[in-house]
This record gives sequence, C-alpha cells and structure tokens, in this order.
Amino acid sequence: GGDTVTLPGPKYEDQPGEEAMRHARPPVLNLMDYTAQIITEYQRARGKFGPFRSAHEGYAILKEEVDELWEDVKANRLPEARKEAIQVAAMALAFMIETNGM
Repeated sequence: GGDTVTLPGPKYEDQPGEEAMRHARPPVLNLMDYTAQIITEYQRARGKFGPFRSAHEGYAILKEEVDELWEDVKANRLPEARKEAIQVAAMALAFMIETNGM
C-alpha cells in the first residue's frame, strides 16, 4: 500500500449541504477553456502590475496566491477557490515566462 496524506480541516463528505452541492457544480470546461482563463488572468495582472522584477518577487506573489487559495479551500468556498486557482496558474505562468534568462 501507498502512503496517505491527511489534510487539516473537515472532510469533504462531512460538509453541510453535500447533496445540494452535487447539483450545483459548475459546467465542465475543457482544457482550452481553462487555458484561456489562465491567459486572460495573466494578461490582466501583467497590465495592472507589470512583470516580476526578480525571481524572489515572483515566488512571493505566487505564494500569496497559493495562500489565498488555501484559505478558500479551508473555508469550503469552492467558487472562490477556483478563481484563486486561476490566479495561481497565471502567476506560475508569469514566473516561468518572466524569470527565463534572469
């Protein structure tokens, strides 16, 4: 058997309103839809903040976005968590692009 990892916080199946949540899922998006959302967020953030000035800054921004995602996950705010996941992916993309050659 493999190792299992237990995350802190309540189990998903223990969350209130689980039956209602099953029927309130967002529509399934394909890979191109998600990719388009990530690219749109990347372009929005770059237009607002400009490129990372260093790998250190890129890491700090990416960590901040991951921390915000974790807060939404712990609070079971799945729609907000999905939005944060798009921001995490966009900042990871920014890190890959903008630290190349630093």
